[in-house]
Parts: sequence; C-alpha cells; structure tokens
Amino acid sequence: MKSMSGGSARSRGSSCSSSRFKAVDGELPKSCSCGYKWSQQTSLTKKNPVRRFVACPVRDETSCKEFFWTDDPIPPRTMQIINELESEARTMDGQFKLYKLRL
Repeated sequence: MKSMSGGSARSRGSSCSSSRFKAVDGELPKSCSCGYKWSQQTSLTKKNPVRRFVACPVRDETSCKEFFWTDDPIPPRTMQIINELESEARTMDGQFKLYKLRL
C-alpha cells in the first residue's frame, strides 16, 4: 500500500502529530491507541474523493485523530477527470432546472 507521501506502506495520522509513519511490517495495528477497533470509512473531501481509510470510531467524541489510508492516492489525471465530470454534472443540473421551470 502506498502512503500519503507516496512511500510503500500504509500511512497513519495522529492528533499528537501531523507526521505519518509506516505500519509495522505493512500491517495495520488491530486498534487505535484508544483501544477501539478501526472504523472503515470513505473520504468525501475534494482532495481525496472516495479514498478509503480506517479511523478511530470515536474520533468525533475524543481527541483521537488516528487514521490509516487503505487506498493508494488517486492519480492526478484521474483527479482531473473527476473534477471535469463534477463540473459537467453541475452544469447539466442547472440546465435541467431551467427546463423544468419552462414547463
């Protein structure tokens, strides 16, 4: 698995530090430092759309911000295509609303 920095292992974020580090032998720990099993999630941010990761399941209720990316970063060309398609979808949605108003 590639890390956020393009390395060869999964990467992890933490509330204690913004640094990333490699998992031991490329394997995820069984739980975060809080002791909870990881929660599988999907990023919906513009920077990492539909990129999967595991995170502390109580991160919204605690200061624990640990996570590991489980997907490789999206290649730049793919990001460009995603952005173009999103732009086209917004344009078409606006056109549809105009046509609907004319009816």
